[in-house]
Amino acid sequence: MNEQVIKFFAEKDVKPPPSRVKMAVRMRATRSLGPYTLLLESSCGTGPPRVAGSARLFLYDTRSDDADEPVAVKRFAVDSWREATGELARAADVLRGKEK
Repeated sequence: MNEQVIKFFAEKDVKPPPSRVKMAVRMRATRSLGPYTLLLESSCGTGPPRVAGSARLFLYDTRSDDADEPVAVKRFAVDSWREATGELARAADVLRGKEK
C-alpha cells in the first residue's frame, strides 16, 4: 500500500467504544481493484425514511498470507447511503492513484 492509501484509511477512523451495541448492517457494496477488494458496510437505509447511520470500509489484499482479514479499516458516520458509496468511490480513486 502506498502512503496515500494509508492516509486515507487513517483520516476518519472513529472506533466505537466496546460497550456500544454492534452496528446493524443494512447495506453492503464491494469493489475489486487488482489484488485489492473494498467492502463497504453501512447501517443507513436507502428507502424512506432515509436513516442516517455509520459505515465501515474494509480493504482486503488477496496477496497477503491471511486474505480473509482486512489490511485496513475505516469507520465513519454518514447521512445517507449515497454518502457512504461516495466514500467507497473515493477509496477506489485513492487505490488507483487518481486522488491526492
